[in-house]
Amino acid sequence: MGIKLKDKTSKYDKMWLVNLQKCREEKKFTQIKLAMLTEISQQSVTYYETGARTPSLEVAARLAKVLGTTIDYLIGHDDIIDKYHQLNSDDKDTIDRMILSLNNKSTK
Repeated sequence: MGIKLKDKTSKYDKMWLVNLQKCREEKKFTQIKLAMLTEISQQSVTYYETGARTPSLEVAARLAKVLGTTIDYLIGHDDIIDKYHQLNSDDKDTIDRMILSLNNKSTK
């Protein structure tokens, strides 16, 4: 049975649903086990995995910690960080300079 998504589900919500279940299954946790470890109800885990509800930031942080990951990974933001870390030092320096330049522009 796949995950049924709401029509107006954002890209990050979709990633959350997929990655939360994926991480739980990789740890070989049942929904009940994950619920116990994060001190939430099993029904809440089901809601979060199906998109029926969105966890609070506090609950999302607990889920990420128990699953050995980050909220960024769960919502799909980690890809860019991984790509950055794979760059050589010259390319990283170039990107760092670009970010500093953009930050300086926005503060003027």
